[in-house]
Formats: sequence, C-alpha cells, structure tokens
Amino acid sequence: MKLIISILLAVFLLDGCSKKELEPYVVILNLLPSNENVLTAGQWVDINVVAEARNIKEEGDLSLVVQGSDGSSLGLDGPVPVSNRVPHTFHAKFKVPPVASISIFTPYLKKGESESSTLDRRIYRVVGRAINGNKD
Repeated sequence: MKLIISILLAVFLLDGCSKKELEPYVVILNLLPSNENVLTAGQWVDINVVAEARNIKEEGDLSLVVQGSDGSSLGLDGPVPVSNRVPHTFHAKFKVPPVASISIFTPYLKKGESESSTLDRRIYRVVGRAINGNKD
C-alpha cells in the first residue's frame, strides 16, 4: 500500500512540475445563423457571432473576419479590446458570393502584432444561386 501511495505522490509531483503555461485561445460561443445551415449564393446574410478570448496575459484585440473560399473579404467587425472570458458580440451583413464556402474567423491579436494564429473558425457551405425573394 505504501508503494502505491509513494508512486501516486511521485506522479502528482512530476505532473505539477511539468505543466506548461496555457496558451491564449479564442472560442466562438454562439453563431447565428448556425453554420449547420447551407448558404445560397446571391442571398443576403446577417450574422451574429459571440466570441471570447481565454488565457489572455497581454493586451490585445478580438475581431470578426468573414472570408470567401476564394480569399475575398466579405465582412469585418472590430477590433475590440479583450479581457479574459468576457464575451463580445460581432455582426456582419454580406451578400453570399458564388464560392464553395465562407469562413468566419475570430482572431485575437496582441498589441503591436500584425498577424495571429490564435483564433476560432467556423465554415458555411455555399450552394447554387438565390431565387425569388432572396435576390438583391
């Protein structure tokens, strides 16, 4: 029994000493319309995104970026200064282009930096052309 307790104690001590500091990350908490919906080329979409940054140790900003699979920029909201675990609501309205998909990004950018790999992303699939009431 003493051997088992000694082993468990050693594992806990080693585990505690080897833990790395958690990296910052971003979470999309809510997306409307849901990315389970398929978008139709030519329709207008008004999206609402609630996102928050976590494990933030440095000042920075959170934004919403909407981009077509062809690299086209469809929408941008922000940047807004972030605090740990404080949700921000973003909006974008755009006309769906004839592309295969549309990506929604919420990047966190540290002050003074111009690029970031700290983000969350959702993808909408796009089909065909809009008809009737969904035209311009």
